[in-house]
Amino acid sequence: MAIWATLDDYLPAQAGAGLVGRSVANYSFLIALLRYSNFDSFHFFLMNKAHIDAFTAAHKEKLEAQGLWEKIELFERLQLPEAMEKYDYTVFHLSDHISYFSSLCFLRNKYGNFPVSASIHSLSYQRFMRAYAEFSLGGVCDADMLLCSSGAGKDVVQKCLDDVSAKASLEMPKLALELMPLGLDGQALPRKQNASIRQELLEHDDAVIGLYFGRFSDVDKMDLLPLLNVFSQIAVDNPKAHLWLAGSVQEKEYFEIVKLWIRRLGLEAQVKIFENPSEETKWQLYDGADFFVSLSDNPQETFGITLLEAMAFGLPLLVSDYDGYKNLVHDEIALTVPTMWNKFPILEELSPFLDERTYHRYLGQSLSLDNSCLRKHLQQLYDDADGREVLGANARREFMRKYDYRVIIPALEHLWREAKSDFGKENTSLNDPCAMMFSSVFEHYPTAFLEGRHRIQCTAFAEQWFRGGGKYPLLFSMDSIFSWDDALGILKSIEEPCLVEEFVDKYGPEKWKIQYVISWLLKHGFLEILGDADVEL
Repeated sequence: MAIWATLDDYLPAQAGAGLVGRSVANYSFLIALLRYSNFDSFHFFLMNKAHIDAFTAAHKEKLEAQGLWEKIELFERLQLPEAMEKYDYTVFHLSDHISYFSSLCFLRNKYGNFPVSASIHSLSYQRFMRAYAEFSLGGVCDADMLLCSSGAGKDVVQKCLDDVSAKASLEMPKLALELMPLGLDGQALPRKQNASIRQELLEHDDAVIGLYFGRFSDVDKMDLLPLLNVFSQIAVDNPKAHLWLAGSVQEKEYFEIVKLWIRRLGLEAQVKIFENPSEETKWQLYDGADFFVSLSDNPQETFGITLLEAMAFGLPLLVSDYDGYKNLVHDEIALTVPTMWNKFPILEELSPFLDERTYHRYLGQSLSLDNSCLRKHLQQLYDDADGREVLGANARREFMRKYDYRVIIPALEHLWREAKSDFGKENTSLNDPCAMMFSSVFEHYPTAFLEGRHRIQCTAFAEQWFRGGGKYPLLFSMDSIFSWDDALGILKSIEEPCLVEEFVDKYGPEKWKIQYVISWLLKHGFLEILGDADVEL
């Protein structure tokens, strides 16, 4: 039985929260994985019961309609050790390579036998370097892998690992860095269905529309002002040239600057903004546009899911020669604009002391475009209908050949199965040095620890609850360990004073939960300590 497992919820973007590349990519990946892979079951380990409820509310109705819900099993994180011992997982996959990767490998070494994989997304966060250092601590094995959406991103990860290793004299594991691009389900996209948006918004039937779709954020997407500056030079002589700017508003102050700049350049008639569009509107924009433009200038961008969306709709691309875009495009589907950067070692040294928004702004604002080339390419796309058609048709074919999920998912599943067959955890460590051992490092804090030789008995307060009935309040997430009915059942079974160890031995394999309930009952005054085995009652 092939089982895929994860710690992530893959929740879709919340209504009103805006469409963000990572959440869009993760959600579409989950749907495609359920639809096109050959796994028998999918296990999701979520924080607590409230998290399980949120997952169910977000996914169940849609997945049931597609006949996919029956493949899903939901667990709480507290069940990880038990499940790892019980099930022969093919792989545990994480939606990012930072949050839990190293710690999950350590837990796997202790309880399970499966490879761990994770996808990379944004890579330009200074704090990631500490997480990379954790990879060297003995938990990661050779069969574990990072799925790199672009060659550019893969090189970044390798350089970071090498840098940490060299500076800290740490030996990195032979972690596999596998190229695996993001994808989309090309058959599910509503192509050639919504052309009416052009008639609704445009005065000229022969207008040519360039579309930008992405976050309105200079700190982790792109600064739109250079594009607007160049477009203004074209628009003055070409009233049929239009530019649509659409996406979620992530930086409100920057968004206001963009709107003011459009007015300052006198472009209100030819530039239209779509603020926080719905998914339906998003597809209408792609369907109505003539070409797609994205001049990424920030190292935060590793792949570029919007480029795939544009390619799937058969749009030619105008993009910066930068980041993961380099690996997505070539001259048969896109026009590219050269970029120039600069080196500022002082900013690198100060990055641990700067907030992420600030240093990303510094990085982005130091990257320049070849504006003369940008104007030339932009002019070409507005003027050359035949050229647009050729580029767009090539882009659609490229998408279906490389990025449709019916191609991506089988390739990904093959990687996971190969990693499972090659899996071995020799020379790995069982205990995560980054997991704080609270009872050891804080052992001098309490007066004493509860031991098996302690005698416990019910209190008068407990007797009052037996007579009065009702439920005692449990704080949030405590129900992941026990319910009030569990606690009451344990309490009522203590009919006379007894040793903790004798009482715990009566219960099943999860004895730690019984011990926890005893501690909770002591805390809230339902039980009391009489002494240890050597003290007579």
